[in-house]
Amino acid sequence: LRVRTKQELAFIIEKISRIAHKHDVKIDQIMPNPLQQKVILENTDKTYYNLPIMIEARSTYHDFGRFINELEIEDTFFEVEGLTIAAAPGSQLNAVKLMLNTIVYEEN
Repeated sequence: LRVRTKQELAFIIEKISRIAHKHDVKIDQIMPNPLQQKVILENTDKTYYNLPIMIEARSTYHDFGRFINELEIEDTFFEVEGLTIAAAPGSQLNAVKLMLNTIVYEEN
């Protein structure tokens, strides 16, 4: 139930943006990377892919923690592959780089 079709990629990106906005995470860039997707399972009727999504944002630690928590309990599968948080000089917000993986499928 937590796996979406490749055609729902826009819905997945919109969901990430909505959750970020809810928790005051200011997204500068969201970029799915279909060139780096990997086939994780292939059968006669469906092919499943691990699709990386790169996010650059600004946030406080606590707001970012709430954002990640809600992503994990959402009805779409997300896995954090990489995370970098750095203090932004002269700001209370931190620069965040996040690599999420989601699983999508397409009908064969």
